[in-house]
Amino acid sequence: MAEGCTNLEPIAIVGMACRFPGCSDLASFWQNLLAGVDCTTECPPGAKIGRVGQLYEDTTTCPDACRFGAFLTDIDQFDAEFFRISPSEAEFLDPQQRMMLETSWQALENAGIDPEGLRASSASVFAGMSNNDYRYLILGGADTSQAAASLYTITGTSLNTAIGRVSYALGFEGPAMTLDTACSSSLVAIHQAACALRREETDIALAGGVQLVLSGKLTELRANAGMLAPDGTCKTFDARANGYVRGEGCGMVVLKRLEDAKSDGDHIWALVASTAINQDGTSEGLTVP
Repeated sequence: MAEGCTNLEPIAIVGMACRFPGCSDLASFWQNLLAGVDCTTECPPGAKIGRVGQLYEDTTTCPDACRFGAFLTDIDQFDAEFFRISPSEAEFLDPQQRMMLETSWQALENAGIDPEGLRASSASVFAGMSNNDYRYLILGGADTSQAAASLYTITGTSLNTAIGRVSYALGFEGPAMTLDTACSSSLVAIHQAACALRREETDIALAGGVQLVLSGKLTELRANAGMLAPDGTCKTFDARANGYVRGEGCGMVVLKRLEDAKSDGDHIWALVASTAINQDGTSEGLTVP
């Protein structure tokens, strides 16, 4: 068994799936990338358009930066029966958890892997997840006085169960880990998955991340703090950078050790040559990377 994470054998990406603004699958996402499509939308002041219009009672009073976002559609759609989840439990299930289940399944399909064949195996899940808006919506409006509703609220709106639910539904017995390192959460999930594969803690890993914006309050706080771009444009690594734009989506990849992927005859999309993580310690500010 490899010691620590010193085994630098490449990690193979053998499956992928995604759901991003303006695209519901890999093919449409690739076409958007090729065409340079900007999937950011704007809600003019005073209008009640799209998801921004749903997040704010009065869009004339929110900061300019709150008018912009990259949003998904149909986030209320979910085939609960497919995942053996009752309608009463599904009501309390964070849409982020629903998307994690769906996208994980689709990633395995893309890899040509039957999820049933992974039951009781060391298959693992590592995913980044920071937002917990749905919990506040549930606590503020739903009737949670009954025992079942109380239980479903806890399990349906916790960050840890979002990832654990994938392992539970698919019967995985390897590591299941939710990671929150802000903007780098999904990349850190890939790192942790690669290390787990190299340490032989698992033979196949799902890794990625998910985010939905279901409350306008946190967006407003970020805008007031000067963290969001008032012109609705991300200008990463550019001298003109003046903040970022909040967006939604879910992306998952299926990872194997390269030798195993070759042995199994998998289609290899790409290789992860190496990964690393660190912290910048005392920088210009706590939120400054």
